[in-house]
Amino acid sequence: MSAKDLGKLLNTYVASFETAKDKQAEASHAIDVKNEDLETAVDAAKHPPCATFSIA
Repeated sequence: MSAKDLGKLLNTYVASFETAKDKQAEASHAIDVKNEDLETAVDAAKHPPCATFSIA
Protein backbone atom coordinates (compact mmCIF):
# COMPACT_ATOMS: atom_id res chain seq x y z
CA MET A 1 0.00 0.00 0.00
CA SER A 2 1.42 3.35 -1.00
CA ALA A 3 1.60 6.51 1.05
CA LYS A 4 -0.99 8.03 -1.27
CA ASP A 5 -3.39 5.16 -0.53
CA LEU A 6 -2.79 5.53 3.19
CA GLY A 7 -3.47 9.25 2.91
CA LYS A 8 -6.78 8.57 1.18
CA LEU A 9 -7.76 6.06 3.86
CA LEU A 10 -6.83 8.50 6.60
CA ASN A 11 -8.86 11.27 4.97
CA THR A 12 -11.85 8.93 4.69
CA TYR A 13 -11.46 7.94 8.35
CA VAL A 14 -11.23 11.56 9.50
CA ALA A 15 -14.26 12.57 7.42
CA SER A 16 -16.26 9.65 8.85
CA PHE A 17 -15.23 10.63 12.37
CA GLU A 18 -16.30 14.24 11.81
CA THR A 19 -19.64 13.13 10.37
CA ALA A 20 -20.25 10.80 13.31
CA LYS A 21 -19.34 13.58 15.75
CA ASP A 22 -21.78 15.97 14.05
CA LYS A 23 -24.57 13.37 14.06
CA GLN A 24 -23.97 12.67 17.75
CA ALA A 25 -24.23 16.39 18.52
CA GLU A 26 -27.50 16.60 16.56
CA ALA A 27 -28.90 13.60 18.44
CA SER A 28 -27.81 15.03 21.78
CA HIS A 29 -29.53 18.33 20.98
CA ALA A 30 -32.72 16.54 19.94
CA ILE A 31 -32.72 14.61 23.22
CA ASP A 32 -32.21 17.84 25.19
CA VAL A 33 -35.16 19.47 23.38
CA LYS A 34 -37.33 16.39 24.00
CA ASN A 35 -36.43 16.40 27.69
CA GLU A 36 -37.26 20.11 28.00
CA ASP A 37 -40.62 19.54 26.30
CA LEU A 38 -41.34 16.59 28.57
CA GLU A 39 -40.44 18.62 31.65
CA THR A 40 -42.75 21.42 30.50
CA ALA A 41 -45.59 18.94 29.98
CA VAL A 42 -45.07 17.37 33.40
CA ASP A 43 -44.95 20.78 35.09
CA ALA A 44 -48.16 21.79 33.30
CA ALA A 45 -49.85 18.60 34.47
CA LYS A 46 -48.76 19.26 38.06
CA HIS A 47 -50.16 22.80 37.96
CA PRO A 48 -53.31 22.88 35.83
CA PRO A 49 -54.68 26.36 35.04
CA CYS A 50 -57.66 25.95 37.37
CA ALA A 51 -55.32 25.42 40.32
CA THR A 52 -53.18 28.48 39.71
CA PHE A 53 -55.64 31.36 39.93
CA SER A 54 -56.17 33.28 43.13
CA ILE A 55 -59.31 34.82 44.49
CA ALA A 56 -58.61 38.37 45.57
